[in-house]
Amino acid sequence: MPRGPGGKWMPGASGNPGGRLKRVRELQALALDETRESFEVIIKIRNDTGEDSKVRLAAAKLLIAYGIGEPPKEVRIENDRGGDAMDELTVEELRALARQSLTDETPEADDDADDDDGEADEAEH
Repeated sequence: MPRGPGGKWMPGASGNPGGRLKRVRELQALALDETRESFEVIIKIRNDTGEDSKVRLAAAKLLIAYGIGEPPKEVRIENDRGGDAMDELTVEELRALARQSLTDETPEADDDADDDDGEADEAEH
């Protein structure tokens, strides 16, 4: 099987020229056929107020994970020099970012504060 530099497959070449095994395709088809019923079971568990709350929460998380995807595990904020900006933030700046992410409000900073009359500084506009 031809590979190019760095071990990558050459165009038109495959590491699996025979395709997927028949039993893998059959299992995938079976799982696809059962998906709707499986989700209906998960929804019933989530909606069952007599069920343990931990079980209901796990069912809800599963629906969300497959419905919209899991939240990112890590957030990276880079500064204008390409470095990790999180290392340069003060505790107050980190708290402001956390508040912003929870409330979707703009964090207040001393240099961006409104004047007493509620108008933003003209120099910034």
